[in-house]
Amino acid sequence: MKKQPSLLVASRNQHNLQLLAQFLIQEGYPILTADSLEEFEQALRHSAQISLALVDISSIDSRICEWLRQEAIPILMLSNQADSIDWQFALIAGAADYRIKPIGKAELLTRVSSILKHKSKHELGKADEKKQRKVTLLRPESPQMFDDLAFRDALTGIANRHHFEEILEREWRRAAREARFLSMIIINLDFFKVFKETYGLQRGDYCLREVAKSLSAAVKRCGDVVARYGGEEFVTLLPDTNRSGAIVVAEAMRLNVTALNISYANSPIGDRVTISLGVATLIPERNSTPQALIAEAQRMLSVAKEEGRDRFKIHPIAGNP
Repeated sequence: MKKQPSLLVASRNQHNLQLLAQFLIQEGYPILTADSLEEFEQALRHSAQISLALVDISSIDSRICEWLRQEAIPILMLSNQADSIDWQFALIAGAADYRIKPIGKAELLTRVSSILKHKSKHELGKADEKKQRKVTLLRPESPQMFDDLAFRDALTGIANRHHFEEILEREWRRAAREARFLSMIIINLDFFKVFKETYGLQRGDYCLREVAKSLSAAVKRCGDVVARYGGEEFVTLLPDTNRSGAIVVAEAMRLNVTALNISYANSPIGDRVTISLGVATLIPERNSTPQALIAEAQRMLSVAKEEGRDRFKIHPIAGNP
């Protein structure tokens, strides 16, 4: 029987701590618990055995987040309320997911399973990538290399528009069939034409590559896709993601790009490179096309630009959680 990964549960609230631990123990997960900074430090001595940390945001100490990042342990953050400040804190802390308490057993186990699967695939992917690099050195003209290039943007290394559109068609049909949410984010670098005129093509290419990395870092699940849509425009597809989840990702992207601190002295809105984002969420109808989702995301991007840029906009659709 496959050994279950160990989980670390941290909360100063004993009732919450015991309830979360009980849910996870019943599912067969080995558990470490911490209700103080000292216990957290002690638990991290076994960090090699920990695959995920569930942390009550009220119990957060900045050192806890830093330790978890250093050990590459994903965080499932729990909060009492859907407060934007809590969201920003969770994202800056590097949380893989953020949920509002109380959280039911079924949802908790689903979220834990999803993060662990993503972590496992990420680790396997890194191992495969390392292996593939060795193979490519030996066989630089391997068919696999050309297959990869057909799906990726040559400059940034992320998915290209053609590959994105193939994925969008597939996910659209699946979401319509299963009546699931599908979210899209269209991202545009603010005043990028002037940036290239000011700093040159080479600096512009560097900026696009760094922005692509920062956008990719904001998505956590293996099914999420970030692609270069054309020029200075990027796009993200978030399957099975509702309005609240799309908002979290959009703000994470905006903050990540701001944190790059790429100097832009001539920007009309500041002194560094920023982005504007249009967000759209819906449940596709059968026999419909993805153009409805694309059009809404583009419309919201236009609103974000009109309102001053360096922000995201999403239409407040009634009934969308």
